[in-house]
This record gives sequence, C-alpha cells and structure tokens, in this order.
Amino acid sequence: MSVYRFFLFCLIGLAISLTGCSEKEPSAGIEIGNPSIAFTASFIIDYGSQSDTSTSSAILAKMPGDNETMIIDKFRLDLTHVRSYSSYYVYVTIDPEEGLLLWPYETMPTDTTLTVNFGNEVQTGESVIDEAFKKIDLQEEGLLKEIGIGFKPDNADDYSISGMLKINGEDVPFEYSLSAFKAIDLRYHYQQAEIYNDSLNLPVTFFVQRWISEIDFTLASIENDTVRFSETENATLWNTLNERFLSSFSCLRWSWTSKDGDTISDYVSEALAQFDKTSTNWAVNGDFSNGSTGWILMEQYSGVADSSIIHESKNEYQMKINVTKGGSKSYSVQLIHEDIPVLQNRKYKLIFTAWSNVEGPITVRLGSYHTPYTTLGFQEKPIIGLNGKSYEIEYLGVEDNTFARLEFNLGGAERIFWFKNIQLIRID
Repeated sequence: MSVYRFFLFCLIGLAISLTGCSEKEPSAGIEIGNPSIAFTASFIIDYGSQSDTSTSSAILAKMPGDNETMIIDKFRLDLTHVRSYSSYYVYVTIDPEEGLLLWPYETMPTDTTLTVNFGNEVQTGESVIDEAFKKIDLQEEGLLKEIGIGFKPDNADDYSISGMLKINGEDVPFEYSLSAFKAIDLRYHYQQAEIYNDSLNLPVTFFVQRWISEIDFTLASIENDTVRFSETENATLWNTLNERFLSSFSCLRWSWTSKDGDTISDYVSEALAQFDKTSTNWAVNGDFSNGSTGWILMEQYSGVADSSIIHESKNEYQMKINVTKGGSKSYSVQLIHEDIPVLQNRKYKLIFTAWSNVEGPITVRLGSYHTPYTTLGFQEKPIIGLNGKSYEIEYLGVEDNTFARLEFNLGGAERIFWFKNIQLIRID
C-alpha cells in the first residue's frame, strides 16, 4: 500500500438526526424530529502540525514529506462500537450517559468487531465497511452532543502500528505494540463533524507529529534491523508513546481501559483550547435577534408556558415567557440554553436583563444536561422585579465540560417574564 494515499477514507454509512427548537412565535416547548441526514466517518493519518481539530479533514490532511521522522505503513484497530450522545426533551429509554448504540446492531453478537485500517486506500476498505454499516438508520429524538468511536487493538498482530523511523539520518523499520490498551473510546464534539449538503462526515484523524514531537528516538535499541516498542522492548519510550497516543487523535476527549482493568480519561488539550476564550459570548443568540434559535422552553410537572419574541426597536429584542400554569416545581417551566462550555478554575460571568409582572425569585443555574444534573458553576435565586434590571452572577468552573446547560427555572407560579441581553462570558 502506498503511504501517499493515506488521505482517502473508509466510509461508515449511517444516519443521524440533528434537531433544534422551533422558531414559531408564539411557541410552547420544543419541536423534535428533523429529517435524518447521512453520516460517514473517515480514518485518516495526518503528518502536519495541525492542532485545530475542528478543521481536520481528509482533504486538508498533510501527506508525509521526504524527511519525516516517522512514516506509518500499517495502522490497524478493531472497531468495537459507534454511539451517539444526545440530550432529550421527550421521553426516551436511552440513558444519555451511556449513549445510543448505533453499531453493532441488536441482531449481532455483542463482541462483534470490524478491522479498520487507518490511511488505507478506499479500494481496499470501502466495500467491507460500507456493507457492515448500511443498515443503520437512526431516528433519534435528541440534540446531538458527541459521537463515540470505540476501538481495541487488532488481536491478529502484537504490533498494531508499523512503518519507518528515521534515526541518525537512516530509515529503520519500527513496530509499536498497543497491548497496553484493552479498550479505547474516542468522543467527538458534534461541531467536529463536517457537513456536505445532506451528509455529515466525522474525520477520525491521527496526528503523527503530535504523537512523536520532541521524543529522542536515538535512545532506542535496534534488534534485527527493527526498532520495537513494547512492554519488554524499549519500554521507556513505549510508555511515553502510550501516554501521548490517544491525545494524538482529533477527538474532544478520550478514555481507555488498561489490561489490568484501570480506566483513564481526559480531554485533548488542543480541542479543549477552542473553548478557552475570553472574548466569546457562549449564550448564542442571547440578544434574541435571531428569534428563539439556541433556546429551549421546557414544560414538565404540570407546568404550561408559551414564548414569543418582541421587537422593541431597530436592534433590540426580548423574549416574553407567559407561564399560564406554574406547576409543582421551580423547574416545571425552564428556559434553557445548551452547550455552554465551562473549564475548571476559569472565572465566568452571567449577565442578563429581566423583569416580571409579579415580583419574586427564580432559580438560575449552570449544570449538566443529564442526571444527576450536577451543578457545574452556580445555582442562584435572584429576585425578579417589576422593572427591567440587569443581573450579574460570577462563578468558577468546577470541572471541564463543554456541554453544560444554562437554566432559568420559572415554574411554581403563574407569571409573565421578559428577558433580553443574555451574556455568558469568561472574565479572567
């Protein structure tokens, strides 16, 4: 196989639905069930210094140059599962934390696997993979958060990655063992997928330079004209490569289980850096100039409400929420904004203007989108008065989480609320 054809993909054919809230005015709750779109995944080797994982693709991936420190000829993993992770505002039997299993199908043995060759030519891989996944048709009533790709080392060979390594100017064959990894799970942010017309492609890219940068391979021993990295051969370098391996993928975060049963997980720093910004208002459409886009009105526990967008002046808009039945809980009626990134020990400020026809408290919080609904930043109960007032809540992120949920809990009593100029920004 020519390494210069690495940018061609293997395709997984499946369908996934991306849904949003209605922009009708007035509106009650949310509308779910947009048409599904075709979904594919490509398995790519990239030799560039690309660190922005949101733009990595087979088309942009860099081919190996003449003086590459490492060129990979074989990179093989067994695919164990494909899952989607979503939030839901209708009743479903899916556990959001466990995700929805897309493959293997229910009719397949649970230990079904499929060998994936990273960088392989389409001609050698397309027919098998396309046949394996052509039956997937996801009709999911949810808001997509992540796509999970599961792997384990290819059991057919102790060395799952091999190729050529340049040491002291000479090209030497190398073999790298993935025996330390019993199970691997890569999680991709939905924004990392690439949309082409009515299809969506997920580039599962491996960055070679990120994996091997600043490693001194002159320390490696060579036996029988080959450098081997394993638990018993060049073990120190092998451990270093193991520590970097999963963070060299284009994913948002990863987890892996060792052969001893220990599980380790972390975010990829290059991916997380995209959410580490001070100049961005993470409350998208917080001025409601684009209608209700980005906002969800949730009714539960006997709460009933409707919403509308009011055009105040040329550039001023507000959202009106009429709670006609307060329900039994403060969260019987919720105005929600999803996908708010929060990073541990970063300082943030929520700013919003609100008023009501009945003075009283509401509960405002930033928390997880699934049970047990952990508070990730704050939970406050500001008193909303009869006149428009600007409110500010400062908080410190308690963990790294790119899918926090901002909630204005408005239930418990019949009231009318008006909101405008909602901002959520990092301040340090």
